[in-house]
Amino acid sequence: MPRLNPGSLLSNDILSGKQAIAAFLNCRCRHLDSERLCVRITEPGAFIDMKILGYGIYLIVFWILLSGHFEPLLLGLGVASVLLTVYLASRMNIIDHESYPLHLASRYPAFFVYIIIEIVRANIDVVKRIIISRGKTISPQLVEIPVPQKTDLGRVIYANTITLTPGTLSVSLAKDKVVVHALTRKSAENLFSGCVARHIPDRAVKK
Repeated sequence: MPRLNPGSLLSNDILSGKQAIAAFLNCRCRHLDSERLCVRITEPGAFIDMKILGYGIYLIVFWILLSGHFEPLLLGLGVASVLLTVYLASRMNIIDHESYPLHLASRYPAFFVYIIIEIVRANIDVVKRIIISRGKTISPQLVEIPVPQKTDLGRVIYANTITLTPGTLSVSLAKDKVVVHALTRKSAENLFSGCVARHIPDRAVKK
């Protein structure tokens, strides 16, 4: 029967212990690396890089639609101008959720249809009041309209929509209200009803 050497047993135990610690540390390092990778992916910078890429693709498509030329020289000049524009915009740090509101793209079609219909209706109403009623039904007034939008972009879209609609004009804009010059009481009441505000593309609107 072979004799057991206590020293060899101890050294083997120490060796196996070191191997276990090394394996644990190696596993931990891999876990930390995966965490760092997740952090890098979810960092705002990665999101901004995707916005820059999307912005560049959007500009290229828009340039092709406007130019209608597919000659290699013109396409090369177009791509060069787009790359320069994207580079300058990224260096100026102006590509964000407001300058490139991709998150609101799904609400744009319905908003454009609504605003076109409202502009046509308002034009007809203003023409009737001026030509048919000879201005007798016009009652200019300044009113304060509450602003339900929570983002700056939503507030600006709301104020510009009011200005685009004939008969109303945004005079000043604050965080919770917009001062509007309304040509008639009816147009002011329409704004107070909140019908226009509900169609404004915005990430979050107070209920």
